[in-house]
Amino acid sequence: MSRLQLRSRTHHPIDELNLATLNLISIQSRVSKTKAALTWADTFEVGGHPVRVEARGDFEYGVPHGIDVDTSAVINNMFQEQGCPSDNTVACSAYALLMALQLKDGGGAYQVLRESLLRLSNTTFLIEGWVSLEGSPVRSQTPLGKRIQTTFRLIERITHEQTGVRGDIGRPFGSGAIIRIELAREVAANIRARHVKPLDLNFMLSLEGIASRLLFRMLDATLFEGQSEFEIGLLEWGQRCRILDLRPDKIRRVLQPAHDELIERGYLSSADFVGRGKAQQVRYVFQAQRPDHPLDAEQLALKGRVKALHVTDGQAERFVRRYHRDAGQRIVLAETLVRTRKNLRNPGGFAWDVLTDTENRYAFPEALELKAPAPKSAVVTVDMPPLAAYAPAKALEASEVDLDGNGGARGVLKALVAQEKLSPGEMQACLGLLEQRRVTAAEITMLSVPKKKVIPSEQVARWMLRPTPLL
Repeated sequence: MSRLQLRSRTHHPIDELNLATLNLISIQSRVSKTKAALTWADTFEVGGHPVRVEARGDFEYGVPHGIDVDTSAVINNMFQEQGCPSDNTVACSAYALLMALQLKDGGGAYQVLRESLLRLSNTTFLIEGWVSLEGSPVRSQTPLGKRIQTTFRLIERITHEQTGVRGDIGRPFGSGAIIRIELAREVAANIRARHVKPLDLNFMLSLEGIASRLLFRMLDATLFEGQSEFEIGLLEWGQRCRILDLRPDKIRRVLQPAHDELIERGYLSSADFVGRGKAQQVRYVFQAQRPDHPLDAEQLALKGRVKALHVTDGQAERFVRRYHRDAGQRIVLAETLVRTRKNLRNPGGFAWDVLTDTENRYAFPEALELKAPAPKSAVVTVDMPPLAAYAPAKALEASEVDLDGNGGARGVLKALVAQEKLSPGEMQACLGLLEQRRVTAAEITMLSVPKKKVIPSEQVARWMLRPTPLL
């Protein structure tokens, strides 16, 4: 099994959900083998359900920690890649496993691998509240599972056959060794039943710090649940990270380098310690989108509109990634204000200020006028050609959408641009929404009908918030 095989077209890397949320492996790169360090216990909640976890390590090898998080994740993904064998066993060469872990080929690396496997196979976990899908149909429509108490080791059995020259005999997992690794039945059954979440394994393994990799795995389970921010007590988080010394300053020292790297790599927007002493909290804010993920077609279109406002390419991309949920509405506001403001010395700087405003300092000009009702004599009417000049009467039926004949809607949009009620960018946005079936030709046509408090630019902004319908 090579690193490339872990990036199969048919299988994307995964993480078993219990392992991702319970975290059975210490974030520390080194753990002592004293009696106090060989056992730990923790009680907490996952999804509103109480969970208790106990670990009992081996005196010779200690409890799982550090690189063991990589080893466990890679082996679980190899199990998936090999079709989830019925005997719960992964077969691979020691060299292939070393390459999958992105370790250099050498005697020292094989020793590190051997010790990692032995820690995973010699530590017993007692878990109350393990979600088991054993016996459930694959891709069940209701994969709720059952909560059980169970005892297991992450690796139940390791066997290896040393091949090659006679001199290799006795080397721990030498390059020619064929290893067979049997997973815990509970873990294998859940992977087989798809009780898993996506895991960006290549990104995880590319992180320099071991603490960064384990913290990424833990936080990614929180992000998978749909949270954009996460806050937890420092002492509780230290225990969840399996840090043995729970003094606040010690926990901070362990976590800070991981925070720095995850922020630098664009996974976290911020990571802050709030408060003092044992009452401190840890607050994480996730980036809306990692900088190494390519922009999709809609984001590229939004980026082009931002650049048209004289904003630099880099700023435009950062804006689209950060404000992905309301980028369209912010852009419409900036385009409107840049168009209506006269004699702007720095249009790009003004547009950027509008785009990134978090204090609601800017509003649509028309919206400001609506605060006080205007007298009838002050109402401005606009002479417009009849609707029939833009589209046949058939286009006014909201139930019909003719994607290949949107000349009427296009004509209405062009007229609104000429009247400076829409910007060229807003017109292109409307045509894109029409193609995506997020708006009908009839709705666009109705923009030209004088209606009280209907402002075309604001209506376009509201349309951009609509979800794309499933075809």
